[in-house]
Amino acid sequence: EEYPWSSYRFRAYGEESKILDYDPWYEDLAKEGLMRQERYRKFFQEVIPEGVPIFPMSDLKRR
Repeated sequence: EEYPWSSYRFRAYGEESKILDYDPWYEDLAKEGLMRQERYRKFFQEVIPEGVPIFPMSDLKRR
């Protein structure tokens, strides 16, 4: 609800989406849909360890 264009509800809970396309990373989480959704939710519940950049691309320097 806070992020209406997020793919989270579609991938984590199987809600319908007419705009999302195939995501090989998501599909590789599991063969079965419910297990894939569970693993996706678990992935987003993990805490990012201290020192790991949240936005790694921002650490790149332009040449």
